[in-house]
Amino acid sequence: MESYEATQSGGDASPGSAFLRADSRLVIIYVSDERDGSSTYSSMVPTDYANHLLTLKAMADQLSVNAVAGDHPNGCSPPYAQHGAGYYEVVQQLGGTFMSICATDYGLQMDTLARDSILRSAFELSEIPLEESIIVTVDGYVTSDWTYNATENAIYFNLNAIPATESEIYIEYALLDDCTP
Repeated sequence: MESYEATQSGGDASPGSAFLRADSRLVIIYVSDERDGSSTYSSMVPTDYANHLLTLKAMADQLSVNAVAGDHPNGCSPPYAQHGAGYYEVVQQLGGTFMSICATDYGLQMDTLARDSILRSAFELSEIPLEESIIVTVDGYVTSDWTYNATENAIYFNLNAIPATESEIYIEYALLDDCTP
């Protein structure tokens, strides 16, 4: 797979390169009208590629792997496209999104891929809080890895503490209006 080659030592996106940064999300989107052909010159299977990609980021939610390829399991036509075998399995193992290259409208697909590429670190509050009353809970645990931005009335998580996509986030606070005489 191309992503494997690019992230090997000396590759454009290898660990230590300017491309692969610890404080950013790595987004990989495979686009192909045929199956992954790397098995013809490598003994690696999709699980090997998925496991390799997971080693590139400290947290799994900093990795987004998706594909736009021929439909699972038989491909599609018109236009003709083979099943995206290899890509499909890697995307499934890593919890990404697999989309049809034979779609007639890419609007929703591109919107989905764009939104998935962003790691959500800010949460706008619906009311003005009494700042010292703010309590942030992620998956049942109180955390202090955030800051409050009064100008935007939002909570921003520190880059090293951005919650996983499926996390339950609760932000509790007293209303400023309730505390003023």
